Amino acid sequence: SKNDSITLYIGLLDIKPSYVRGYLGQDTFSFGPEKQGIDVFTKLDGILDIRDLNMQLMLNNSAGLDAKATFKEIGSIDKEGNTVLLTSSILDNDLEVKRAQSPGNPYVKTYDFNANNSNVDEFIENLPVAISYSLDLGVNPYGNVSNHNDFVYSNNEIKASIVLDIPMNVEPKNLSMIDTFGVDFESFAEVENLEAVNLNLIVYNGYPCTSNVEFILLDEANMPIDTLFNNENVALPGLL
Repeated sequence: SKNDSITLYIGLLDIKPSYVRGYLGQDTFSFGPEKQGIDVFTKLDGILDIRDLNMQLMLNNSAGLDAKATFKEIGSIDKEGNTVLLTSSILDNDLEVKRAQSPGNPYVKTYDFNANNSNVDEFIENLPVAISYSLDLGVNPYGNVSNHNDFVYSNNEIKASIVLDIPMNVEPKNLSMIDTFGVDFESFAEVENLEAVNLNLIVYNGYPCTSNVEFILLDEANMPIDTLFNNENVALPGLL
């Protein structure tokens, strides 16, 4: 009848655009404190004195908007949980991250950390198994400088990465490399009349220093049950 009515509410929910363009406004995003594991030094123990070390912080922006990064903390965490914070005049100020000029043409900026402008030697000689970080990222800090031509695709990102350049000019002190691997001893049960097993350990040493080798058998709980080699001086220095 004329007294009946229908009300329709039309809208869009949970939109996930693949591309946006225009002025995207100003905002600040905080990340961390978080940590990212690394495996470069996970098998090392001891003291490693590295000379002429260089570390790069690389900022990459594939989005069409400007940003500024404020690093509040970058830390090196060793196996025992000890942390060495990276200090440098580079981190005393905001790091500018310019916009990509076009899709597929990202902005890339590299900052070099060395013994002259940072404590990067101490940072890396801590033999980190993880890197901690905390930062603020300010988007469009200068306002609408693009005249409504900011752009972002769904696969665009602003990312930071660390690149290490470690020369072989190092002085190891009581340095050890540790690894653990599984052995299926149950397979020997299928061999009849087995009285003995020979274990051959072959070591190749290309470094100009003598190495000692320990070979320890562990149970299922990773507890030592026997030592086959103990401080055996079997790896003589390699020739340069």
